[in-house]
Formats: sequence, C-alpha cells, structure tokens
Amino acid sequence: MRSISALLLSLLVLGSLGSQLLADSPATPASPAVDAPASSKSGKGTVRKIDTAKNTIEVRITDAQGKNATTLVLTVTSTTKITRNKKSATISDLKPGDQVQFTYTGSTDPSAGTALTVNAKAKSKKATTPPPATTPPATN
Repeated sequence: MRSISALLLSLLVLGSLGSQLLADSPATPASPAVDAPASSKSGKGTVRKIDTAKNTIEVRITDAQGKNATTLVLTVTSTTKITRNKKSATISDLKPGDQVQFTYTGSTDPSAGTALTVNAKAKSKKATTPPPATTPPATN
C-alpha cells in the first residue's frame, strides 16, 4: 500500500511539474518569419523601350560619368504613378528617349523591379537657329 501511495504521489508531482512546463511554453509552434517587403529604391535613366502589352518600361541607367550602362526593366502596375512633363500620364504616353526618375521595389533579379513612380521628361530638343540669310551678290 505504501508503494502505491508513493507511486501516486510521484505521479501527482510529475503531473503538476509537467503541466507547469506546458503552461510556460506556447501551445502552437512559432510561425516562421514572413519576408518583409523589399525596400524601395530610386534611380534615373533614359527610356529605351516601352512594351504596353507586358506593361514594362526598359530604362538605360549610367553612372555619373555616363559609363557602366545597365538596363533595368520596370513592370508598371495599376498602382504605379506616372507623370510626363509634370502631367499625369500612362505607360502609353512615354516615349523612347524620355529622361525618367523612378522609384521601384526590387526583386531577386537586379535587372528588374516593380515601378512605384515614374516621372518622365520629354527628351529635350536642341533649339536650332536658322542659318543667316544670304543676300545675293550685287550685279552692276
């Protein structure tokens, strides 16, 4: 009888310790960390190509010295804010040669991203001055 009482007492002690341990640990395993959205990046360059079917803009980017050119393909979404010459625009309004400043979210592919904003400026046309008027030589 003594051994049964000791066994029951042992089970009671272990049971209370076990329930205390279970109460201190979470009932469900911790959920894995969710990837934080990629931080936005910015850049500027020249529009090379627009694909309205794929909603993409191909931009040529160079460093400050105009060297080390790279190409970035920006995907335009329904939330992308586009302006051209400081007026609201769509991807169809952009033209090859436009100078653009943009913000985008990157992906694992460094040559692609999703456009957040695209501010385009039409390629500046150099003013041409007409040649001076020539007067025909005087005839005597």
